[in-house]
Amino acid sequence: MSKSLLLAGACVAALLLPGCTTTPTTNAEANAQTVAKYEKWSSAGNGQITFADFNKNVAEVRFAQYDTNKDGYIDKSEWIAVRGASKDSLKLFSQVDSAHDGKITLAEFTHNKTLMANRRATFNSFDKGHKGYLNAKDIEHYFAQRSAF
Repeated sequence: MSKSLLLAGACVAALLLPGCTTTPTTNAEANAQTVAKYEKWSSAGNGQITFADFNKNVAEVRFAQYDTNKDGYIDKSEWIAVRGASKDSLKLFSQVDSAHDGKITLAEFTHNKTLMANRRATFNSFDKGHKGYLNAKDIEHYFAQRSAF
């Protein structure tokens, strides 16, 4: 695998992030950029990212990826463009759309139990020390492993 593909993978692998601001020239630079972005997610400002911080920020980033027309809602066509039109996907759309109005708000997307469980699993994969929060070391370790592939 080429070095540039690995570096691009470091940014894309973090699909939780809106993108890289400058193009890193090494894996270490890519990891440092990722860590810096995540540390901003700490609501306490101490670099410790709680699950609440993580859930809120990941939901916002993912919501923006779904809401392609930027109207503040995810409609069924936007959902299908990301998730497909399988029976399970459409069932999840109906579950997330708790108001049953054919569109998903950011609040519905953020607080849906199924989506939160997925985010919790991701959070737990970062939190190797089971501290209940993420820090720069957790993030560096996770992305260093991912970029090694």
